[in-house]
Amino acid sequence: VSSFDKSGLWMISTEVGRENSSKAVEEIKKEIKLLMKKPVPADEMEVVGNYMAGELVRSFDGPMAIAESFRSAWEFGLDMSYFSKMMHTIRTITPEEVLQLANTYYNFEELYEITAG
Repeated sequence: VSSFDKSGLWMISTEVGRENSSKAVEEIKKEIKLLMKKPVPADEMEVVGNYMAGELVRSFDGPMAIAESFRSAWEFGLDMSYFSKMMHTIRTITPEEVLQLANTYYNFEELYEITAG
């Protein structure tokens, strides 16, 4: 996920051989559709939540990372409570909320697909 002043983007990347790229894209689309149809199982929520929490903590690993995190918050007019609120959201979001968000923000007609290689 990358945020900009008036927009944002999210990106999915993988490394597959050219001969498997179309199959990989179809599997990604299948997973997005699944997110839009039924709640994420609890075990998957835990795995992804742990990963996201770790990435948030990693964004403060070292002086340059700390400076970049603070710069980003400042750029978007956020105070330092943003990071604790983000961690709280990661730890408390429900499968039903993920389902609702997927249906709000995932629209295949507005998505761009780019493959390289």
